[in-house]
Amino acid sequence: MRLTGWIVVDPDATVITSASKKAGAAVTFRKTFGFHLLAAWCANTTESLAMLLRPGNAGANTVADHIAVLTNALAQIPGSSAATILIRVDGAGAAHGLLEHLEALNTTRRTVRCTVGWRITEDDEKAIAKLLNGPSPDRRPARRISVSPTKRTTGAMALDALRYQNYRR
Repeated sequence: MRLTGWIVVDPDATVITSASKKAGAAVTFRKTFGFHLLAAWCANTTESLAMLLRPGNAGANTVADHIAVLTNALAQIPGSSAATILIRVDGAGAAHGLLEHLEALNTTRRTVRCTVGWRITEDDEKAIAKLLNGPSPDRRPARRISVSPTKRTTGAMALDALRYQNYRR
């Protein structure tokens, strides 16, 4: 599926091994030795937009690093100050600081949306099934919760919609 008119940016990290003690190399979470590179690509063109060479022991969800890479990536996109942009991050990007930064990138001329994903486990599937099947009759919520959608992620809004749908049954 193509998103017509959207610029899609995919930040992600990868481990690069090193055969010798290069400056900044360290033991990685995979028990190898090297770097934990963080980069961003434009999915529309498959171009690399920005990279940050980090020590192998750098944290996967370091907010400051994600913000630095995304700032540099957006600077590489002509007209990004007046574009419709989708940022797709994996579970490492599921940090409040990063999501708040992405929300703050919205202006009257630029629209920024994000998706946060991770590999679904069996426990996740069970939790989703519970949401879809609704609460048991003796555990229905006493009141509906109203939330401002501008301060919520898409996933949180979807969960709120499911909860509201189950509440109305």
